[in-house]
Amino acid sequence: MTNKGKLKQSIEKDINKIENYNQIIEKINKPAFNWKYVLVPVCLILIVSLFILNSNKSAKNSLNYNMATKLDGEIIINEIASSTASEMEGLTSNEKLEEQEIIEPFSMNNVYIPEDLKTKKTYVVYNNDNKISYYVINYSNNNRYLNITYSKEKYSKYSSMEKNGESSFINDTEVKIFASNNKFITISSYKDYNYVIETLNLEQDELLMFLRSYFI
Repeated sequence: MTNKGKLKQSIEKDINKIENYNQIIEKINKPAFNWKYVLVPVCLILIVSLFILNSNKSAKNSLNYNMATKLDGEIIINEIASSTASEMEGLTSNEKLEEQEIIEPFSMNNVYIPEDLKTKKTYVVYNNDNKISYYVINYSNNNRYLNITYSKEKYSKYSSMEKNGESSFINDTEVKIFASNNKFITISSYKDYNYVIETLNLEQDELLMFLRSYFI
């Protein structure tokens, strides 16, 4: 027998053709790994996580501030004449207003601000001696605004209004809320600051949500 014949005989002896054929067919027919069985659950987990995060964010922004708390008392709205409300607007003759950055007394991160009031500006009001009288944080959009005015000192021009108004309690903080047509004026003292909060064209519920989120 030639060497070639011997080699052929040896190969045929050592290799099981049927077994190798079956192994090849098995590998061909074996289904490829389907990534969708991994990706689908992962995507679902991501979607649920994002939903939870957004829900928590929304909850932080509102925190049920539209609901009265156990520390709220009866909400009393003191009606005032439109002429009285107009007298409270603007600066006195010995005040000047300058727009500038200020250090806010509290973080506004969790404070409810109506979504449409996207423009925020901060001001400092000086008296004739160039000393700071008070600070103003303004949120506005067209004909709607929310003004947060605060100072360590009391506002003399509001003293008569404050004296005659009936009190409400927001989170156990005394406030006096006045209304005239489309305006609200809220006077309060909170954590060493005196506040006058003025709104234009905001609903009463929007004002109360702001107050509940700020005076906490």
